[in-house]
Amino acid sequence: MLQLNRISKNLPLAFLSAVMLEACASAPMRCEIAPESVLSWADYGTLEERPLPYVETYAGCGRTLVYVAADHGNDPESETFKLVSAGFTGAQPEFVVLEGFPFEMGVNPEPLLDHAESVRGMPGDAEPYLAVRLAKAAGVDFVGGEPTDAAVVAYAARNGMSAADVFGYYIVRLVPQWMRSETLSATDDDALDTEIRSYAPQFAKDAGIEIDALAEVGTLETFKVWYQARNGSAFETGFRPEDAWPSGALPDPRGMNRLADVVSDAREVHIVSVIAKAVEDHKTVLVVYGGSHHLVQAPAFETAFPE
Repeated sequence: MLQLNRISKNLPLAFLSAVMLEACASAPMRCEIAPESVLSWADYGTLEERPLPYVETYAGCGRTLVYVAADHGNDPESETFKLVSAGFTGAQPEFVVLEGFPFEMGVNPEPLLDHAESVRGMPGDAEPYLAVRLAKAAGVDFVGGEPTDAAVVAYAARNGMSAADVFGYYIVRLVPQWMRSETLSATDDDALDTEIRSYAPQFAKDAGIEIDALAEVGTLETFKVWYQARNGSAFETGFRPEDAWPSGALPDPRGMNRLADVVSDAREVHIVSVIAKAVEDHKTVLVVYGGSHHLVQAPAFETAFPE
């Protein structure tokens, strides 16, 4: 029988968010979601994928968790957008957890409300922004599920990955998103240099590091050198969206996919910590995250809600 790795063994207690510390201080739930049950992204290739998008519902102990496993996109007629809308009308959630922005922004962050409205029907729209608009219309509170960049950088450092590696991986992960939103026309668009230079100071601030720590990847020119060193191929000819995928999801993983494993493991435990606290505090919770996240998080929910 296949023994799957658990990622929490590498995760010190200090990394877990304050929300989980609060949860531990209160009376335990019978249907308690345990973040340590999340699988490592290194095991992704051993898991059975499902066609996206889909909805999974977990219920028990007077609680209901509705998880929209999204297929990322910006088409308002897409099945993902329809499932998100149905999640609000059908489940009538009391609380929503969304992909793409840090938990530390707080409940109903005004910048997200403004941005979600500004991208309505535009190339930059996406299912989390739809969910923000629907939550506002329904009077439902929402939070982001993401850890801070500082927490990810600290976790990565314990696993042999530098802050520059994290930032470089973030750029790799953002390139397809920038192309969907038409910020970039192609991977060889000179605008990529502008995006990297603009993002680097903000990342350094969020991660609590000096900007000099990102010199290795702080411009398009240095980023290309870093990319080739990590992947063994030139960015101009070798880039593929799959560079951001977990190593276990590909028959030919590259160095970039090993970086993806580390960053993603840090994210998953935090995301599930936020979901666990939301379920403890609210009877019905709606989660909107990419389907790959649900695949590795599912054991934590299945253990909490065995029926």
